[in-house]
Amino acid sequence: MAEHHSLMETDVLVVGAGVAGLSLATALGREGFAVTVLDGASRPSAPPGGVDLSDWDFRVSALTPASIAFLQALGVWQQIPSDRVAPYDAMRVWDADGNGHIAFDARDVVAPCLGQIVENRQVVYALLKSVEALPRVQLCWDEPLESLSRAPSG
Repeated sequence: MAEHHSLMETDVLVVGAGVAGLSLATALGREGFAVTVLDGASRPSAPPGGVDLSDWDFRVSALTPASIAFLQALGVWQQIPSDRVAPYDAMRVWDADGNGHIAFDARDVVAPCLGQIVENRQVVYALLKSVEALPRVQLCWDEPLESLSRAPSG
């Protein structure tokens, strides 16, 4: 059974402490909003910093310059180790059946690259360190959302 936390007065409830949820919580927390983040998983530990294959996260994200600028504005991008980030200049995506596909290439938009590939757990951990420093953001681990209802007052 999950331990239930005493929740502070909350302006915004965020369900999920992944990249999107922690990004939102960080941005809102920096603006002074009281934010509670619920996640059904345990708090992630620091990513390993080694170079063995097992130290790398195979789950990665291709971040665009706009996403990187957002993370930079939050002070998060700077916390991601530079040796865990690599530029990409082209991408080809296809569906499981092989019927649909799309391709992007930096040459088509006269850019040096389309963005950066980064390990998800590196982004999550950098966001986590940032959000944990915000006094009005409360993180509740091992707390899945079980139900949600609207108060009569709206």
